[in-house]
Amino acid sequence: MAIRGAKKILALKNKKVREAEGRFLIEGVRLCEEALSSPAEVEQVLFAREALESERLRSLIERARARGVLIQETDRRALGAFCEAVTPQGIVAVMGRRQWDRGRLPNPEGPAVVLDHIRDPGNVGMILRTAEAAGASAVFLTEGSVELHNPKAVRASMGAIFRVPAFERVGLAETLNLLRRDGFRVLAADVRAGVSYRDVRPGGGMALLFGGEATGLEPEVRGLVDEVVHIPMRGEAESLNVAVAAGILLYGMVKAEKEKG
Repeated sequence: MAIRGAKKILALKNKKVREAEGRFLIEGVRLCEEALSSPAEVEQVLFAREALESERLRSLIERARARGVLIQETDRRALGAFCEAVTPQGIVAVMGRRQWDRGRLPNPEGPAVVLDHIRDPGNVGMILRTAEAAGASAVFLTEGSVELHNPKAVRASMGAIFRVPAFERVGLAETLNLLRRDGFRVLAADVRAGVSYRDVRPGGGMALLFGGEATGLEPEVRGLVDEVVHIPMRGEAESLNVAVAAGILLYGMVKAEKEKG
């Protein structure tokens, strides 16, 4: 495999190019370490020679070289063109999108997460991170949600994007039907409607559906789910951030299952 030139790497900052090529960029020592520790495809690593004073970065480059990753040296100024961070850490990698098989998920018994019209990439990344910590089986993003490999989503996932089975641009009704076929009970999160998540009967696989940050759960979606749940809130807060709500509900489900067992 030939080393990508600067123009081809810069092109990966464009969503359409990322989707067409199945490649995306990551930056920073921590995220590159997470990538190399996972089965994800690390195609190429670029580093700034000025950053070689860092023992951690030198070790990271050696790990990449031992894995057969293409290595390219440049200077800090040139590397900055590929970075989103205000203060780049001196390393960037070109990644291949991981292709997951829905029939061979690492943890098929874990809860599933469905994101419908979630547009904030930071929220998507945080939910991926929480989903991994909670032992989720997979995360599904509907056609109206933000791109999974948006740079902000990738950074916010803190490496979970390399390990959590995620499927994007899925049809909502089709996905919910497939989850039911696989034995999942579909619960939709709402701000106030439905029952408290604490009163949900545990047992069997459960899938959590979250609606958009601005619109919440659309009325027509209610007919597609088995139950609507909410998080009881005190004070005058109208709602919770969707990533925070996902964390509460995912861990609530995991706790209920453990107590049942």
